[in-house]
Amino acid sequence: MMLYSLIYIGYIVSTFYLFYFSIEVYLKNRNNFTHRLAALLLFLMSTWFFLQHLKSVYITNVKVSQLLVFWLEYPVLSFIMAIGTHLSMIATYKFEGFNRRLLLSVCYLPALLFSVSSPIPGWVHRVEIDQQGHSLFYPAAGLYLFLILSAAYFIVGIVLFATYRSEDAMERRKNSIWLLGLSATFGWGIFAGVVGALYPKIPLIAVFGCLYWALSLRVTMIKYASMPGYELRFKKLYDLSPDPIVLLSKDMTIEDANIQCLNRFQISRERLIGTSFYDLFVQEDRHKLTREMNLCLAVGELNNKQISCTTHLGEPVVFSLDSDILEIEYERVRFMIIRDITTEKNYEAQIINLAYHDILTGLRNRVSFHEDTNTLLGEHTPFAVLVIDLDGFKQINDTYGHDAGDEVLKYVSRILGEEMSGLGRAYRLGGDEFIIVIPECLGREPAAEAAERIMRRLKTTFQFKGNCLEVSGSIGISMYPQDGQTSDEVVKRADHDMYEMKKKSKLGAPE
Repeated sequence: MMLYSLIYIGYIVSTFYLFYFSIEVYLKNRNNFTHRLAALLLFLMSTWFFLQHLKSVYITNVKVSQLLVFWLEYPVLSFIMAIGTHLSMIATYKFEGFNRRLLLSVCYLPALLFSVSSPIPGWVHRVEIDQQGHSLFYPAAGLYLFLILSAAYFIVGIVLFATYRSEDAMERRKNSIWLLGLSATFGWGIFAGVVGALYPKIPLIAVFGCLYWALSLRVTMIKYASMPGYELRFKKLYDLSPDPIVLLSKDMTIEDANIQCLNRFQISRERLIGTSFYDLFVQEDRHKLTREMNLCLAVGELNNKQISCTTHLGEPVVFSLDSDILEIEYERVRFMIIRDITTEKNYEAQIINLAYHDILTGLRNRVSFHEDTNTLLGEHTPFAVLVIDLDGFKQINDTYGHDAGDEVLKYVSRILGEEMSGLGRAYRLGGDEFIIVIPECLGREPAAEAAERIMRRLKTTFQFKGNCLEVSGSIGISMYPQDGQTSDEVVKRADHDMYEMKKKSKLGAPE
């Protein structure tokens, strides 16, 4: 009798503890689906203990006892197994690789069918009444099927956790605790079954195996699972982020987007959800973006991936994309932050342009000249250098002012740009000194022809505020590699040639 009393006390104490666990897990993160499901599982375990207590202590009526067993106890047990398997699949991310509806059917359909069929007379138990009027339950075919089903549920859960591998240390520890709880519960069930077969009059002790499972579930949900209210904090960051954010499925379908994304792409949430990420851009860019994104995601996460494209609004932009995998309710989705860096890129292009171009004329400057010639030298590409110096430029500046000199420089730059279009590049080194580089020039004759054309166009009268300004220039030519092995040597030779030309020129004296 002492043993029986301890078992009955164990029923009621376990009932209250499991009920407390269910409330604790639920309040830990009530917004999380997994926490709600785990809380329901703990509540059903508490209900099972309570039913055992009622049957053993308070209920002596045969019909009421049968009602509890067939209509409540077996459905509760069935759904304990089903929900436990569901949680195991969530924790090991099985819903990612398989059809969700199929897996949910595997979890719940057997439990539902057994719950519906358990009240059928003689299916699960044969009921007999002893001399004292107590109900005696003898196993029938349905009970053996239930035991096989229960074992299958446990084995599936144990195999899922035993075979799952994670790179995250905390997740490995969490899953090992869950695996330990499932294994202990399964082992206790086998032990209790043997004891029940040997001593049929002892009250049911298999129920106490749930305590191992419940304890491991509580530890994983409270200590190692989601922090309380993390979805709320994420939602605040998600909604308040100044950048557009989208949540994507594996096939890049948009599952959610923050308000900044809706505003940036001028689209309603109803139209956006369920469409492809690539639909945010024009048709011409989608194939290119798909290829680039697939290449990036195949080798790792997306970090500061810059793409130049045109949005579906017809707006050319430059976006910086950052993406990673986010765990929401034990489901993995890809989030992507879309940062518009078009303005930054425009400023960057302007800075680069200022670094390599002359502000006044728009021609490339000395820095650009040295980089370009160093590239040609490194590739051993022959080229011609034309050094151009304007005749009488100082006199124009002194007589008509620097505004007139600036207009002359712009005028000359336009001529050089037009003459070198498709042939070479023109540079302004400073003052009235210009240089032209003609790549792939194998002889002096093509360079001399280009110089002659430029000379003819420069020898003209330039109108400035009603004044006629005489413009002309002197040009020196040198060749790489004939006249030097470095850019400085080639330029020095062209300079010498240009000054010799000035001395012989009859158009004006050197400045």
